[in-house]
Amino acid sequence: MDIMDACIFFSQDLEQSQYKLIELAPEVAALFDEIRTQGEEFPSLCIKASSPDEEPVLCTKDKTFTIRKQHYSNSLLLLSPLNFVPNVRNRQRDEDNDVNMIDDDFEQISNGVSGRVNQINLDESEEESSILRAFEVVDVLNYFCELTLSAPKIEQLDELLQPTIYKGPENGSEYKDEKFYTFDELDNLVQASVKELKKALESKFALEINGYWRYIDHEYIFEILSNVLGMLNLYSVELESLPLNIIEDAVKGYGHSTFITQRIFEYFSESNDFMDESNPIFKLSKEKLCRFFGIHTLKINDKLYNQRVPIDLFFELWNRDTPLEFEASFNLINDNAIIFNNSNHLTEKSKKNQLIRYFPVSQLSSNPKQRFKQLFSTKFEWREDYIKPFLVDFCLVDDKFSTKKFNELLLEYTKILYWEGSIYREGGMVFYTSKWPISLI
Repeated sequence: MDIMDACIFFSQDLEQSQYKLIELAPEVAALFDEIRTQGEEFPSLCIKASSPDEEPVLCTKDKTFTIRKQHYSNSLLLLSPLNFVPNVRNRQRDEDNDVNMIDDDFEQISNGVSGRVNQINLDESEEESSILRAFEVVDVLNYFCELTLSAPKIEQLDELLQPTIYKGPENGSEYKDEKFYTFDELDNLVQASVKELKKALESKFALEINGYWRYIDHEYIFEILSNVLGMLNLYSVELESLPLNIIEDAVKGYGHSTFITQRIFEYFSESNDFMDESNPIFKLSKEKLCRFFGIHTLKINDKLYNQRVPIDLFFELWNRDTPLEFEASFNLINDNAIIFNNSNHLTEKSKKNQLIRYFPVSQLSSNPKQRFKQLFSTKFEWREDYIKPFLVDFCLVDDKFSTKKFNELLLEYTKILYWEGSIYREGGMVFYTSKWPISLI
C-alpha cells in the first residue's frame, strides 16, 4: 500500500504577508464560478478603499461586503508543491539510514535536481514503495479576511457632490473652482455597488447634467413643485394625468430647465405614459409628494430655529405647506425625524409632550456600531417602531427587509428597557436602550 511522506522547507527568499486569504461568502464564490465558466470580466467584482485607515469593501454588481481581519490563534503556512520524488525504503532498515535517505533526496530537490530516480533499484517484492513529496513555504499568514454583507457607504456622496449642488439656472462661473464627477468617477470613489450607487443618487435627488452628477437643491425642487401644483386647479388637471406641456407652461416664466423639470416630475411619479414621447403624461404619487413636503418642513424648522418643535405644530405646518389633499403621517418621514418627550418621566408620555426634529438617516454612519452610538447619543431610549427605520439599510436581503437581521442587530447592540421590574411598553411596542455605556461603544 502506498503511503505519503511530506517534507517542508522555508525558502531563503521568503517574504511574509505577500498573500491575502479571503473567506468568500457563498454568493461571491458563485460569482467567481460564473466568471470562470462564462468568461465575464472582473469589473463586476472590485475592492474599494477610500483611505489606508478605512476598512476596504468588496463590491459585486448589487451588494457591498466589508472586509475585516480575523486573526488565527496559530500561524498558517501557505505551501507550494515541488517535484514528486520516489522514495524506496526497506522497513527493516534502521531509522538512521531512513532519515539519511530522505535528507539526500530532499537536498537534491532544493538544488534543482528532479531526484534520484535512476539511481534507485525498485524491487517491490522486498520493499514497500512510498512517495516523498516536497513543499516550499511561500508565506506565513497570521490572519484571514472575512466578508460581511454591509450597508453601502453612501455618506461619501455628500462630501463629493454637496459643493456643486444645483440651485437653478447658472451663468457658468459659480463653481469654476469645484470638482465635478462623472458616474465612473463616483463608482471608483464611493464604497458601494453600482446598483446601490444608482439607488442612492436617485434618493438624494441627483441628476446627470452635462455629463456630471449633481445634487438638486431641496429649495429649488420645492419651488418647481409649488409652481406646478399651484396651477393644477387653474388647468383643471388631476395629479394622475399631468401632461408635460402643462408643467412647462407653469414654470415658463422662471427660466427653469425643461430637462431638469421633467426629471423631477419623473421622480415623483408612480408611472409615466410615454406613448406620446413629445408630451409624456405623468401619474404623480401623492405619497412621494407628501413625504417631500414633510421633510422640507422639518428642514426649514431645523435651519431657522435649530431646535425641536412641538409635534402638533409640526403637523399643522406640514399640512399647510402641502398643496395636496393627502393625510400627513409620521410613517412617511420616520427615517428623517426623531421624536422626543418634553418630560423626562416615562409615565408622563403623551402627544402634547412630544417634540420632533430633523434627523435624517442619510447623515448617519454606515458602520452598525457607530450608527448605534449616534442613535443612543441622541436619545436614551428608542421605541421599536421608531428605531427600525434607522436600521433598514443593515437588514436588507435581496432588497427585502429581514426581520431576522433586525433582531440580530438589536440583540448585539441593545437591551430591552425595564420599568419598575417589568418590560416597559407603549402602544404594545417595546423600548430599547444601549447595551453598553456610550463611551464604550
